Amino acid sequence: MSENVVVNSDRVPEKAAETMARINETDAQRLARLRAERAERREKMQAKHDAEETRLSIAAELKKCEEDEKWDELATTHGQRNLLRFDAKDGRMVVFRRPPFVHYRKFLNLKHASCDSVLPLLEASLVYPANAAFHDILEEYPGLIMQAVAAITVMVRAAQEEDAEK
Repeated sequence: MSENVVVNSDRVPEKAAETMARINETDAQRLARLRAERAERREKMQAKHDAEETRLSIAAELKKCEEDEKWDELATTHGQRNLLRFDAKDGRMVVFRRPPFVHYRKFLNLKHASCDSVLPLLEASLVYPANAAFHDILEEYPGLIMQAVAAITVMVRAAQEEDAEK
């Protein structure tokens, strides 16, 4: 059987070159198509990301407007100088007032302040939001605990100095 097969040795390299050119051209076209598809996917993902960022930004701004209205109401009720306001990145607000003396005294008597040991001081000083919502905010922004304690301490000292001047 192998005797019946005639191989033209002159044509083999030429056919191989043609085949390789076709393969390379096909690979180049496939690569271009895959790159275009990848670019399209990335554009769609970026568009989704941008839309979500815009949605979150609008939601945060709306929440901030609502919280500003609530702040005005609280400032009118309690007096703005008696309140501390903390705003989270997502627009939620936490408001504290000067703590009752009994809670502040317990705080001062702590040998080592930890997040758990100062939480009663914050809860006693909390004006807004409700306790459950406050704990939800703390889950997302745990650093608020020590920031708030530091600010409350400054507020109490300022009030003490003001009272001493009178």
